Amino acid sequence: MSIEDSFEKRPPKIQTSKTNLGWADGWQYSFSFADGDRTNGDAQVIFAPLASLADHLRAPLLTKGLADTDLLVHLNEFYPNGRALDESEGAHMREGVGTEVLNLLIEEARARGARGMYVFTGKTSMTSFLAKHGFESLVGTGKNQIFFKMI
Repeated sequence: MSIEDSFEKRPPKIQTSKTNLGWADGWQYSFSFADGDRTNGDAQVIFAPLASLADHLRAPLLTKGLADTDLLVHLNEFYPNGRALDESEGAHMREGVGTEVLNLLIEEARARGARGMYVFTGKTSMTSFLAKHGFESLVGTGKNQIFFKMI
């Protein structure tokens, strides 16, 4: 491995905008890149108290010390590198964009008062990404998993 290979790639400059969702308590984010070499990305988060979640999700979260009144954030959509990304090719993956975007979403959710973040997914690349960032599989297996992280 060369010295250059040992350095992590730095993510490209990301410009972020967000708007309130009209149909739920949450935000829609848009990400554009100064390098012009990639499509725009997006993400969506929805806030709700633990008490509003279905029992199959609520029950294991109560065992983590959360209360029904605690605010959680659902990472409903996460396409930091654009929706057209072909995961089999890995274009623009592992360049730090997803990490930078996830950190921004967590920071803003914390500022809003959220205590935890959860994600529904079964995509192999997303489950690996979430595990790398401290999320644990809470409920389900295979393509129907729920991942959670205290924030």
